[in-house]
Amino acid sequence: MKTLKLRIVGMHCESCEKLLKKALSKLEHIKDIDLRYNNEIATIHYNPEINVNDVINIIRQVGYDATVFSGDYKPEDISFKKYLKDLGSKNRMEREMVYVAFGTFLVLAILELFAYYGFFRTIPDFFVKYGYYLIFLLISIVICGASLWHIKAYGDSFSCMSGMMIGMTIGMISGFLTIIYNLKNYLIISKLIK
Repeated sequence: MKTLKLRIVGMHCESCEKLLKKALSKLEHIKDIDLRYNNEIATIHYNPEINVNDVINIIRQVGYDATVFSGDYKPEDISFKKYLKDLGSKNRMEREMVYVAFGTFLVLAILELFAYYGFFRTIPDFFVKYGYYLIFLLISIVICGASLWHIKAYGDSFSCMSGMMIGMTIGMISGFLTIIYNLKNYLIISKLIK
């Protein structure tokens, strides 16, 4: 039995492992696959021969990248502290996203203040009735905009973990606004009943 070692880029969770094992097990002559997301190395046992390019192409088809492992790779530290350090030095795309999100927040907050003091202040109890919505609309636009920035910036090259987090962020913000809307209506109705 022969062995092929590959370094797989983009594995971040157990779901990545399962997806890759399922895809690789469909190839002929592969007997065993040892794959762990935390070290990004796949050891493939095969017999008789397999085409290495076919294996790498299968990995790329499911959204990851692979190279033949030479033995000199050390997994990268992916801690939050390192992310903050990289944000200031080499990770230009993330840094720009943070600046744009902060700038968007400021511009929209100023526009909301102008709209309130210019038009809506004269409406009785406007802020009491609708102020929550304006604040959460502002927050939602900025957070969803940052999530969409990731999608546009990285296209289909981000990992499944990033894609999952982007989707969850957009979904949670939408759900959060629904909860706030229903809570506000509940509070209004409960005041009317009393």
